[in-house]
Amino acid sequence: MKISIKDIALESGVSVMTVSRVFDPAKSHMVKKDTLQKVLAVAKKYDYHPVIAGRSFVTGRTYKVGIIHGSLRRDLGSPFFARFVEGLVDELQGSGYTLNILNLPDAKADNGEKLLDLLRSKVSDGYILSDSMILDSIRDALRGAPLLLTEDSGRVPAGIPHVVRDPRGAISDIWRLISEVRRKSVAILTLPIDTGTSRSGMIREYAPAGAEIAEFRLTYESDFFSDWRNTVVEVRRIFPELRKYEVIWCINDFCALGVVDVLRENGLIPGRDVCVVGHDNIEQMLAFCEPVLTTVDTCWGEVGRRAASAMLKILRNEPVSQEELTTRAQVVRRQSL
Repeated sequence: MKISIKDIALESGVSVMTVSRVFDPAKSHMVKKDTLQKVLAVAKKYDYHPVIAGRSFVTGRTYKVGIIHGSLRRDLGSPFFARFVEGLVDELQGSGYTLNILNLPDAKADNGEKLLDLLRSKVSDGYILSDSMILDSIRDALRGAPLLLTEDSGRVPAGIPHVVRDPRGAISDIWRLISEVRRKSVAILTLPIDTGTSRSGMIREYAPAGAEIAEFRLTYESDFFSDWRNTVVEVRRIFPELRKYEVIWCINDFCALGVVDVLRENGLIPGRDVCVVGHDNIEQMLAFCEPVLTTVDTCWGEVGRRAASAMLKILRNEPVSQEELTTRAQVVRRQSL
């Protein structure tokens, strides 16, 4: 027996508009809980499932959220992006939405016009993108658009919500795990892309009184997975100097794993002879690794869930607080500290 939305409304004793709202993720919150449950019970009784295409025709919505990336090939190979997307998808699908992955290389090449064209195409109801795509030439045109930014490098236009990954508490917690004696012998291993306001800067900023820090800046150009191999090569070269330090705090886990390899090559045990700290919690995503690193987990899955939840509120014209979009990193302590 084929059942329609009118049949459900009749049996539920409510209007067709109310039933329509029940099956519209953007409006279901407007329906009283008991009415919502009554309508859903009737729908379940007849195994009724709304067709997204039909809903889109009626409501004018796509029930999709687009995520726009300028370097999709690189991003799709990133385990952090995978965790972020997993969080997004879990939250969106639970609310009747799907994720639309969009590619936009060279977003800056035409003063942002390609980005504007993509947003105006309405292939999605809302869009998640990096703040690096927001050029001065198109800021005014974006006001009021259903946008959410995945990062804040200090140039987010006013009024556009943005994700914040806050590692400060975790960095302070790691400092507390380092003994006072070892705090006087800390080396930070950084990459050329790191700046004074980035991870190494925060490690210094939250260092306790009496801490003594040296910095070693690796010379290769970071390329994510190659960081591990390249760090091994460079740490072998500087090892006589680096070996003098009790703690080696690395800018990411791949660098830290390279340090661990070189320590073991020289008969040293991470955590006993030299403490090693990373950042990212990458080992939990690598099937071939037995996790050893004490690290800062930036909780990318939670970042995705918060981003999706905020986007759904934006699409419902509800306010989103910055606290809702702030994910605080956690310390994962293992044998390297």
